[in-house]
Formats: sequence, structure tokens, C-alpha cells
Amino acid sequence: MDAETMLGKKRFSRREALVRLGGGFGGLRTALSLAHYLKSEHLLGRYSITLVDRHEYHTYTPLLYEVAIPPAHPATAVDEDNVIRRFKVLLKNTPVIFAQGEVS
Repeated sequence: MDAETMLGKKRFSRREALVRLGGGFGGLRTALSLAHYLKSEHLLGRYSITLVDRHEYHTYTPLLYEVAIPPAHPATAVDEDNVIRRFKVLLKNTPVIFAQGEVS
């Protein structure tokens, strides 16, 4: 049997790529919500989700000032790890793939 005949009989499944640019609040939430939706609809096998950001970390900006300003009570100090998190850690148990890069 030649290659063309084999290709004609075999159904190739190709995953569609969904790419979200920017890992800020909106980008991260969009990628995670999309993954949740596709999983609930049993469509994860048809799509791949990739989140692209220029940095390898997400900065939770509402707590940024608490790291910069010394707290009145040391027990209430915010750790830097609660403000800056690597995307690979945030997306660890999700189907979302992280790629560091910049689009111009």
C-alpha cells in the first residue's frame, strides 16, 4: 500500500492553537477560564492553549505597595512570593502552556 492510500484512509487529528498574548490580570484569567470551559465541554483534545508573556512571572499589583512600604506591624508583612509568581507555578495543574516571548 502506498503512502497516499494510507494517508487517505487515516484520519489525522490536528489540534487548533489558542494563543493569549499578555499574562496580566486579563490574560491569565482568560487563559484559565478558557481551559475550564474547554474541559467542561470535553474539548481539550481539540485545542491547545498557550499564554505568552515577555516576563516569566505574573505580578499581583494590588499588593505591590505592601512590599515597598514597611508594615506598621511586622506580623502583617506581605512576602514578595505572594506578589510575584512564576507562570509555570501558576499554571502547573492546568492544560495551559506558558511561553515566554515578545510580539512586535
